[in-house]
Amino acid sequence: MSQVEDFLGETVAKVVGDLIDRHHPGIRIQNVTNFNPETFLKQIDADPRPRVAVAGASVQELARKTSFPAKLLTSDLSEATEWRNDPEVTQSVVVIALGEEERLGSFHRFTEIRDRDIYLEICRLAEETLCPNKVQIDWWSVLRKVDVMRQVSVFRLASYYLYLKSKSKQVPEASRAGLFHLGLLPSKEFFEHASPAQLLRNYQANRQLTNRIEILSNADRDRLNRGVEAASEEDKPGLRSILGKVLKYNRSGGDNDRAVLLAEDVKALFEAKKKVEKPKSSRSIPIERAGIDAILGGDDDELTQLGEKLRDTIKNFEENETPNVALDLTNRSEQATARIPPLLVRVLARTISADLFGGKFSSPNSETLEAALDDLDNADFTPFSSQGEKSCQGLLKRIVEAKLLEPEVYGMWEAFAKARATLAEQAVPIAISPMVALASDKKLLAAGKKYLDSYQDLMAAIRDRYETMSTQSAKGARHLCAQLLVLDTILFETAGGVRAILSPLHPLHLWKFVRLAEQLRDERKTLSDDYKQVLGDSAEKLPNFVTALFVPEGLASNLSPLVLPESHQIATLPCYQQENPHYAGTEGQDRLLRILRKFLVLYPHAKKSMRVCLVDPPDFPGLMEQVANQIANEDLPLDGMHLSVYRTLDRTVTLGNEDQQLEAIAGIFAAENNPRFVLNVYQARTTYQDILNELRQDPVHLLAIFDPSRSQVGQFVSRDTGFIHPLVLPKEFQYDPYEDQLVITPAATGDLFDLYYSLQNRLNNSLTGSHFGISSSLGPGFPSAGELLKHSTWLVLGDRLMDSLPLNGGHMISFEPGLRRDIIVLSESLTKFERAFGYYLRKVNLDPTDEALRELIASSAELVGEGLLGLIRPDGDD
Repeated sequence: MSQVEDFLGETVAKVVGDLIDRHHPGIRIQNVTNFNPETFLKQIDADPRPRVAVAGASVQELARKTSFPAKLLTSDLSEATEWRNDPEVTQSVVVIALGEEERLGSFHRFTEIRDRDIYLEICRLAEETLCPNKVQIDWWSVLRKVDVMRQVSVFRLASYYLYLKSKSKQVPEASRAGLFHLGLLPSKEFFEHASPAQLLRNYQANRQLTNRIEILSNADRDRLNRGVEAASEEDKPGLRSILGKVLKYNRSGGDNDRAVLLAEDVKALFEAKKKVEKPKSSRSIPIERAGIDAILGGDDDELTQLGEKLRDTIKNFEENETPNVALDLTNRSEQATARIPPLLVRVLARTISADLFGGKFSSPNSETLEAALDDLDNADFTPFSSQGEKSCQGLLKRIVEAKLLEPEVYGMWEAFAKARATLAEQAVPIAISPMVALASDKKLLAAGKKYLDSYQDLMAAIRDRYETMSTQSAKGARHLCAQLLVLDTILFETAGGVRAILSPLHPLHLWKFVRLAEQLRDERKTLSDDYKQVLGDSAEKLPNFVTALFVPEGLASNLSPLVLPESHQIATLPCYQQENPHYAGTEGQDRLLRILRKFLVLYPHAKKSMRVCLVDPPDFPGLMEQVANQIANEDLPLDGMHLSVYRTLDRTVTLGNEDQQLEAIAGIFAAENNPRFVLNVYQARTTYQDILNELRQDPVHLLAIFDPSRSQVGQFVSRDTGFIHPLVLPKEFQYDPYEDQLVITPAATGDLFDLYYSLQNRLNNSLTGSHFGISSSLGPGFPSAGELLKHSTWLVLGDRLMDSLPLNGGHMISFEPGLRRDIIVLSESLTKFERAFGYYLRKVNLDPTDEALRELIASSAELVGEGLLGLIRPDGDD
């Protein structure tokens, strides 16, 4: 028997002894990790001694080696059954069956000792004897967690305990070096800055790294070899040595081979190609913000190098890599982060080049855009090419040859196509970070300006000559207009309807980035620091000016024309979906966490058990991961939470299947040691009235409803051609006197947009100045805000064009407009704010009247961006 089995025998004896002391008459030890029965019997010191049945053992041998009375021992389970039934047997009866045995069913009423009990006993022993500091106590509390217990065997935990016990005077150092006993890689940094939450993250990261080198896919093998080759000559010998140890462990999987590895060395080998000369950044910022700051700061070197790093990263990007990348900044301590969706890279490679202007995929087996992107290789593809008689270029050439257009118009097309060819080489960088890609390369930015100017000249020429062409060939003129309108559009025909993505080179999409990059470069020297800060905040997320995409007849969906409302975006590219009444992107959802923290500042008693109801969250798994992480990190200081989730829309409210998200959520809402955190997800589609009925029975602290309104695509007429700026999407207000209704719709007019709309209107036979837009209205079944606030302290609503929706009730304490989703917070009363204002004013020897307080609150709300919520600090400071 091994030392570990001896120790496990001692541990089982302690567990059994505790049960005997609590007068358990029968104890069953079955299907547990092997332990030494001899050690077990030596350690049993209960008085009176129990009767012990050890299935398959030699009773005489056990009695001789352990001095345990032979008359209290048996290897026959039938004799143990007689003991159980004998009224004269008053001692506890212990049954041990380490293998498969018959007749064990007759002992089913005995108290069972499981591996879990042995595991927890080892943890208890460690906390008593091997924890010289709080870090070690926290570490063993992490090892007690249910999700960790599922991954660490009793044998491994016992081995780890004995290793530490053998080095009891150096426990902190041994706890790092001995991690290999737990199936992990030894690590020098494992216990640095260690809180329980950080230790759990360190454990999970170490386990993932260990699993990675145990499996070692072909892609990872290539990555490790490239890492060695990319290293400097000075570093290569060390990296080769690490690689050799990794490969040896991959072959053997043995503890001894794992013991000679270090997690930091293995991680460095994986990241050798990303070698940096400065310490890892403690803070990251979005790449677009980093680029805008460099433009406004006049740091052209930083901007140029950031653009080069972005292009190099995309050039070397592999589809199986993580989409999240970090780029070092030369003159700043932060790192710039970017997300490179692999499916987007694939679709742009298929559809965008100097000769490809988008195209149409037919995916009849796919229901959604995401499914169609996954199945791209099996879809039928019809390119929008510059070649062919019916292409835009071919039609223009024939019309010019027929002398219906001047040769200069074809020259405009050639200038447009030439400028676009330069941009097409950088389509993916422009899609990922358009401001950085364009502003970091003066030639590319100049090509962008030439491209837009040529497009404007071409569209104006076609508009002015449309009637002349139409008199000769109405069908040909319409076909040419249709081809021009779908340039750099990517269409998907799916079983669930038509979907679309704008190419990064679509003129109405690219326009805002080229214009803003030029403007920031030209005017940065005249701007104050405060104005630069405001510009940077605004330019980081620019609005999408094409809120509804027109698809001309003959191109999709039984040849009829379509208007697709915006549904979400991938990277910076807007996506559209047929008959989609609700925006599905995640914008605004992240603000809910900040609102929760501010609620706890104002209502601290809710920390004990906060009750929240969510309705139609846009990205439920992502939101739950954020909530769980913030609870674990104590950024969201809750002792308990009861969260109910409902859906009234087609969007699902499942937790998804990403392991990282599920582990984070389960660590809070499925942990046995956190019974106060409850998550109830009702996946069946319901109605607002049914949810209101539930709230009448169980009111909540906070009710958050996303996208209650329905968006309608309509055709609107602009009275004036207005000025348009890349930072602001204008809104048009139209009053319907018959319906007594104010309709607000985003409307991009002027500049290139009027030219685009003019051709669109000719295809539709619509009035000059018409354009398609999105308006919103609440359905008749949506309760009033006043009714909802009877059963919730705060009501959070997230939707587009919230300023146009009648809410009927409550006091608005926050209104945060967004590009595609506004967030408002309503409260039934302002009593809490009035008391807080009165308290602090009286602290400075003022005595305001109730009326003065209300006036002060109203004026304060207008001064702060978030309204009254802007006056609450999440950390609870005054």
